[in-house]
Amino acid sequence: MTEKEEVLAQLSERYNDVVDTDQLQEKYEVLSFLAPFVMVKRKDDGVLGTMMFTHMPRFYYNFCER
Repeated sequence: MTEKEEVLAQLSERYNDVVDTDQLQEKYEVLSFLAPFVMVKRKDDGVLGTMMFTHMPRFYYNFCER
């Protein structure tokens, strides 16, 4: 198992929706970054929220409505 696969498995175990950068851009509009958080707007319903992210490999997770 690669490091990327290990990190994804660990995050997926703990959080429901873990996405990579391409998936993030499909599902959310990115509004701002303040590591380790990103402010986003969910495209399907316009809900604002924050997500956390890892640096290497880059994954986004733990969407929380604001």
